[in-house]
Amino acid sequence: MFKDWWLVDPLSRVPIEEDAPPLLAADAALAKIIVICSKLTYIKAWATKKRRELWVQSEGCITGKFLEVKRKMQKAILRKVARLEDALNTWTKELPEWFRPSDDNVSTGKDGQEEEDINKTDIHVIIPRKYKHWSIACVEAWAISVRLQMYRIKYPDAPQADPVIGGLVHAVLRIFACLPSDCDGLM
Repeated sequence: MFKDWWLVDPLSRVPIEEDAPPLLAADAALAKIIVICSKLTYIKAWATKKRRELWVQSEGCITGKFLEVKRKMQKAILRKVARLEDALNTWTKELPEWFRPSDDNVSTGKDGQEEEDINKTDIHVIIPRKYKHWSIACVEAWAISVRLQMYRIKYPDAPQADPVIGGLVHAVLRIFACLPSDCDGLM
């Protein structure tokens, strides 16, 4: 790939205006999130390779030197993921206000954020979210999935997910529940 490969898609450079048609806004937002997702794929492969190499070099022996190298490697992984999280947060802030779920949505936290602890919840029904257009829901599901993957890269051995991660999983399920049956393949 060449250095600026993400500039090939002209929609990745289209600003999303407040009065943009929903489908154009969703296409442009998707083009931009695909760039972030592609960079995430590289970071994921790099982190996996580094962790595997460290384990092979240690020959399964956990020594002080191994732990020190692992700590430094983890810091490097966290820095790379933090830069990508900044890009995702910037992407989110650049979206028009109407791009998010409608105000009458069910959520468990403030500002429409999901905060339930999936490890302790007793939810029996997933209530669909409401969007201006189902393509916007698909793009948001993609962005949430990127956040979930970032967590897995940062903490691959976490025995129990943070409550915020559980909330994101429920948000994706609510999005999936709102989609028409003919677009389920996009998920």
